Amino acid sequence: MYWGLDYPPLTAYHKLYKSRGFEGTDLKLFMRFTVLISDVLVFFTSCYAYSKSLPSHMHLLFLFILLYPGNILIDHGHFQFNCVSLGLYIWTCTLLHWNYDIAAAMELYHAPAIFCYLLGKCLYSPLKKGLIKFFSLAFVVCFTFGLTWYPFITDIEQFGAVISRIFPFNRGLYEDKVANIWCSLSVFIKWKEIVSIQNMCCLYADLYITWLYNIADESYSGEF
Repeated sequence: MYWGLDYPPLTAYHKLYKSRGFEGTDLKLFMRFTVLISDVLVFFTSCYAYSKSLPSHMHLLFLFILLYPGNILIDHGHFQFNCVSLGLYIWTCTLLHWNYDIAAAMELYHAPAIFCYLLGKCLYSPLKKGLIKFFSLAFVVCFTFGLTWYPFITDIEQFGAVISRIFPFNRGLYEDKVANIWCSLSVFIKWKEIVSIQNMCCLYADLYITWLYNIADESYSGEF
């Protein structure tokens, strides 16, 4: 069965391999092996590197992370790219711990917090060193962004499809089957019936901007 692009634009590359609606055996093998290989290359290595950055008595944490039931039963069970996203974030935290700021990579979900942290490091560094770090980070981010998005920005239709998957406002801000605070509250309060999608998006944007401001404020004050 065709997979929706839950983690664009990187996972949208498999759309370049086969067309929508194709359910052949070779496509299923391709999808499953891309997930398995991505897990080994990104998630497994990030967990190993993170465990090595901890004291020796905590190295077994590597095995505990890999054996987490949620990943095995859910993410691995339906061959999604959840662990790639998680692996990028773990790699980012590990590289920041090693002071390899330029090499840090993350997905959009964690990007605002990491951005505020790195911006705080630039601001609290000496002027010359801070400017060099800032422009180095800006170059790496812009280059990576352009490289990732290049196959999609050349086609307006594909670009719009990827954007709609990153910000799926048409289906609401949450899905009833996904475990989160909105899903829990929907048992008692039918948000989708009370609040329109447009108003809910505005409410979410206000909360997000407030949260981002607090993160930036803590980062600037050196408390983040």
